[in-house]
Amino acid sequence: KNNKSKSEKLQMFDSDDDDDDDFFTVRKPRGGELDRDEDESVRAEVFKSREVRDWGGTDITETIRDRFVTGNWSGDEGDEGENLSDGGGSGSDDSDSDSDSDEDDDVRDGETVEEARERRAAEKAARKKEFDAEYDAEKAAGLGKKKKGRGKAVRGEAAPTYFDEWKQQQAKQMQLNAEEFADMSEQDRFMLTGAQPGSYVRIVLSSVPCEFVENFDLSYPVIAGGLLPTEDTLGFLQVRLKKHRWHKKILKTNDPLVISLGWRRFQTMPVYSIEDRNDRLRFLKYTPEHMHCIATFYGPLTTPNTGLLAYVSGTVAQQASFRIAATAVVLDLNKSTKIVKKLKLVGTPEKIHKNTAFIKGMFSSALEVAKFEGASIRTVSGIRGQIKKAVTTHGQDGLFRATFEDKILRSDLVFCRTWTNVKPVKYYNPVTTMLLKDKTSGWKGMRTVAEIRRANRDTVPYNADSEYRDIKRRPRRFNPLHVPEKLQAELPFRSKPKLMKKRASKKPTYQQKRAVVVDKEDKKRYALMQQIFTVRRESDKLRAAANERRRLAYEKKKAAEHAKHAVTR
Repeated sequence: KNNKSKSEKLQMFDSDDDDDDDFFTVRKPRGGELDRDEDESVRAEVFKSREVRDWGGTDITETIRDRFVTGNWSGDEGDEGENLSDGGGSGSDDSDSDSDSDEDDDVRDGETVEEARERRAAEKAARKKEFDAEYDAEKAAGLGKKKKGRGKAVRGEAAPTYFDEWKQQQAKQMQLNAEEFADMSEQDRFMLTGAQPGSYVRIVLSSVPCEFVENFDLSYPVIAGGLLPTEDTLGFLQVRLKKHRWHKKILKTNDPLVISLGWRRFQTMPVYSIEDRNDRLRFLKYTPEHMHCIATFYGPLTTPNTGLLAYVSGTVAQQASFRIAATAVVLDLNKSTKIVKKLKLVGTPEKIHKNTAFIKGMFSSALEVAKFEGASIRTVSGIRGQIKKAVTTHGQDGLFRATFEDKILRSDLVFCRTWTNVKPVKYYNPVTTMLLKDKTSGWKGMRTVAEIRRANRDTVPYNADSEYRDIKRRPRRFNPLHVPEKLQAELPFRSKPKLMKKRASKKPTYQQKRAVVVDKEDKKRYALMQQIFTVRRESDKLRAAANERRRLAYEKKKAAEHAKHAVTR
């Protein structure tokens, strides 16, 4: 039992050691377990057949030192291992511990260990140089390794951007073009591919005004640019515009503005509008103060999302401290746009029936009435109606018949709310400053109405209807509601009139005639109440007088304090 228990303990100890460390293992005999006597005899024979060394000697320690601890104990800087004499080498892999044995096996005949290490280092450097040269050649040709997933960086490299990929594609395409057209002459190659980047070319322009040559100034360089085929046509542009916050005045509709759009500068007359919730462009007379609006003007068609600048010119530009009036971006290209503004048509009743009336003054002809048949109308008092048909028998142009919810009065005003179209002006005037000798202030475009009046010293025309004044309406008197007695008898009690009629005669009634006799108890109560109210009124007077005296004393004190502080200052 003792031998068996010891052998079981030995097996358990061996299994734990195998899990923890594979270096130290206890090999068990294959033939089964040995007895205690046989095991001791085998061990004795093994130790007897060998000589016991002195493991404490310095020579033996130096020979086995690198077998148990990784690193370089010799202190040579050329080796890959770290110098453990300086305290390094902790935490290295198990593969490093086998490097010395591999190096000893790779030693060739006739060379030392140091020569073998130098030979291996030279071979590694040559292989690395060959790999770098091959990778650089592939990268220059645009045939580098493809990254898995766009935007994901390879380990040790930055993530490729779209610009880098585009440059690689361009370099590859240029290399293919160079190989394809290498055998062609320069003239044939120019006809197919155009001028190469960096080459000097001569551009011949036709139909150039003579003023451009006569007034040419070297201090103003000329930049040649290209236009798309669609940008040669003119049409209406819609832009989202906002007045610049540094520009002092707001902009007015149909006032000329110089717009810088792409390669061109031109003067135009924009119409401002704002988009309602039902996608309707409502006309604006002026630009909003701190928000965007829609501007529609006539000019060259440009691709959407193109930015532009608008600035004033002429005498206004000379007086203004900041020329840029607005900034905008192109939204849409429409050759025909629809902008509407409110229009209120007003008429007066000519003849009134029960719920029907003839209205005059709203239209000028029967044709206009025919366009508005079925339109809703309304009176000032809120009675709604509808236009029915034009009336031509009375000899008045524009007279029409209308029906209402209730009978209207002769003093009522009838109006119809409509929308009318606003058409932008087709005005396009290019800025030709390069044809003038004075290129800063020589060009003059269309002037605004205010500039013309200022130059001619004209006053603003006065219109009495345009003035804002208080509306004064005379009080209207309506006839009282008259319900016949027969109808009152049939009405329920809730709807019957319950107010008593005013007496026509001025004679006193019975209640006014009779005398009221007060008894002694009522007289006493009345006298007591009079006395109480008299005392209350007197006490209120005394309290108010005392408060007034305190207020005067307080104001006098505050005035003295203010005078004292004024003197000290």
